[in-house]
Amino acid sequence: LRLDQVIREINASQAADLPALPITVRSGVCLVEDPGQDITILQDHARLASQNPTPDHSRLCAFYDDSLTDRLRLEQELNTLFDSSLERGDFLIYLQPKISLQDNRLAGAEALVRWLSPSRGLVPPDRFISLFEKSDRIVMLDRYMFGQVCRWYRNYLDGGGRPLSIAVNVSKVGLLRKDFIQYYSETKRCFGIPDGYLELEFTEGVLLNDTDMFSDIVRQLQSNGFTCSLDDFGSGYSSLNLLKNLPIDVLKLDIMFFHKSRDMGRERIVISNFIHMAKEL
Repeated sequence: LRLDQVIREINASQAADLPALPITVRSGVCLVEDPGQDITILQDHARLASQNPTPDHSRLCAFYDDSLTDRLRLEQELNTLFDSSLERGDFLIYLQPKISLQDNRLAGAEALVRWLSPSRGLVPPDRFISLFEKSDRIVMLDRYMFGQVCRWYRNYLDGGGRPLSIAVNVSKVGLLRKDFIQYYSETKRCFGIPDGYLELEFTEGVLLNDTDMFSDIVRQLQSNGFTCSLDDFGSGYSSLNLLKNLPIDVLKLDIMFFHKSRDMGRERIVISNFIHMAKEL
């Protein structure tokens, strides 16, 4: 594309004796199918295209199509429905069981959120999680779900259920709130959940560049009776140095490690050594 070539030529023309400062420009293109269409609408369509990533991330130019408008309309609708759905309790807990491979025993569960909207039916998580992560709605949803998990757990224990480890996901936005530790700890105490059975699950993306801050948060959570896990390990910028410095309790390998590979022998070596190292840590 000509627009991509323009950016490459700009970056290639920098003086050799100056620090490299590459310029990244995202371009949106709207093809004119109706010459009589209002120019402002065409501009809005091109701008909308520029704000959405292309399937091929190496390309800097994105083309508009009607699906972008449909997606924007859906996002606006879901954002509008959020508050009333939270008040009605339309966000539900689904418990995904964890089974021990050693003895085929139920070893715990992970709490997953599902949205059963009266107007849209069952909304898949991939439709609303990433959307709400763009705003404070994800914090409100995180805290609502944690409260619901604690309420369910209290009723479960009061009904004679044996203690199980229940994992709950935490977003990056929620982790960075000043009252994060206080809110989760007080909610746990309010419902009388015993120590060691609530697991807070973080993904690599929450670590940012400040592992010291994250390590401090983990230690405070552990002192308040939480177990802390690192989810999707290996999906991003994982390193052995990360494991060395983080005092986490549980390491969850990303599913990519278990996809069929060309060399099963090498795959087994990598996975078995991760398991061995995790046990020693």
